[in-house]
Amino acid sequence: MKRILYFAISVLLVACGKETLPSERVLHRIPYSVGASEAVLSKASLNGESQYVFCEGDRLYVCAAGADSDLLFGILDMVSGAGATDARFEGDLFCDESFTPSADTPVSVTLVSAGDRIHTVADGRVIGTSYPADAYEDSFVHAVERLSDFTATGVFGDREFVLNQQSSFLLFTVALAEAEDGAAVTLVLRNHDGAQTLCTASCVAVETDGVVTVAFTAALPGGTTLSDAALEVMDGGSPRSFGVSDFTLAPNAFYTIDRAAGSEYFTVQAIENGTQITFQYAGADDGVQYSLDRVTWIPYQTTDGAITLNAGEKVFFRGKRSNYASVNNVTLLTVADNRPCYVYGNFMSLLCTGNYVPSASVGTDAFRGAFRGATWLRSHPSQKMVLPATQLGQSCYREMFYGCTGLVTGPELPATQLAVDCYYHMFRGCTSLSSAVVLPARTMVSGCYFATFYDCKALTSVTCMLETAPTQAEKVANLDKWFKNITVRGTFKCPASMVTFWNSQKTSSATSFGSIPSSWTVQAVAE
Repeated sequence: MKRILYFAISVLLVACGKETLPSERVLHRIPYSVGASEAVLSKASLNGESQYVFCEGDRLYVCAAGADSDLLFGILDMVSGAGATDARFEGDLFCDESFTPSADTPVSVTLVSAGDRIHTVADGRVIGTSYPADAYEDSFVHAVERLSDFTATGVFGDREFVLNQQSSFLLFTVALAEAEDGAAVTLVLRNHDGAQTLCTASCVAVETDGVVTVAFTAALPGGTTLSDAALEVMDGGSPRSFGVSDFTLAPNAFYTIDRAAGSEYFTVQAIENGTQITFQYAGADDGVQYSLDRVTWIPYQTTDGAITLNAGEKVFFRGKRSNYASVNNVTLLTVADNRPCYVYGNFMSLLCTGNYVPSASVGTDAFRGAFRGATWLRSHPSQKMVLPATQLGQSCYREMFYGCTGLVTGPELPATQLAVDCYYHMFRGCTSLSSAVVLPARTMVSGCYFATFYDCKALTSVTCMLETAPTQAEKVANLDKWFKNITVRGTFKCPASMVTFWNSQKTSSATSFGSIPSSWTVQAVAE
């Protein structure tokens, strides 16, 4: 559907062959014909599925570059190439009588598509670029078709232009634990701590393999800086927000932003009736709140006492503390009589800023020892623990699940840049941990993997993406006991260049510095 309003240029023919706009400017009409195609490296060509093909109604706006843009300009109509990857355009340029273009006069070219909603055209000129608050599509392919900003530069005498993508595309996927298939969901992307709305999307939740998600693609101008940005999700309950990392969007680039699979909040679910849960680190100024329905949020302090749940009931938590490190062996939660409880959801809901927007980074000691010795903790059979932060602080997850014998499925660890002691003893003593663990970082820092999987006797798969063989000093500082007392057979996956090295590090029970079990198979992972 055509969404751009065009205004015709009003002209008066005079004897001298010149034309006059309503502003009384005297312009020459210059017939102009050009060819246009999409640049090879444009993201519109990604996978061959979303390559831009010209459509009926496409136009090119051509003008002199820079300060001369109002002295030479015009819109050309497409005369051939509909459905193809290159096309020809013809029309008239209008040139001020004070300006005479030469063959090497710099010009700028903009594709003004019948289907896009970015460009505003008035009086025969493109007067600005605007990304409205509803500039989104259900998929990347459709976003390219409708929201692309293609421009080119050249010279007046050159009649062939290659168009480059100037848009940045943000591909959002959000998993919603409580939503139903077909539910209506509104998502708002806000910037600068809510001061600026970048995009508002109306989506329908879709269930795939038991997981309900919403997905959409937003288009923003290349060069846009995200700062204190958040994605607000509204699906009938109280709004929930997901933090988005601070960064500047590059033109001709796309960014995949996945948010919490599983509950959006740190969640505890009772398995038995009469389960009493106490949140141990919550004071008057911590902003810790709990909810039983994700709609009504109740301020919570440790002195308020235990929250009682029956089997199947859940309690959701959010807070604004910077860390929940264990003090004097008192962990984040205590459960009376150690009654078993499922723990899952987005732990970052405890590290919120502003209007309960989860932080994009996890700071020093944030969850250090938070569940150490929590034998009551259980992995939910279908809901996931989520630790989405990619910016880590020192000791952020140190000893986090030490001794959690009921942990079967651990959280994904997406960070590729590690921090000192970040995974130090993180899963030590998790004797039931059996889910595959992926360590995507290419380099190490001090203490990062020290005793991480010590006594994880059920673990059968670890992927480690280190690219270079650690020195003896690095083994001692970073990899001591990381696989000690893992006795079952398993698979250690690594880059192909590291297979020989890790095969050389096999020892019985992995007791040497930096070693892995001799019973394990080393396998190259596809990169």
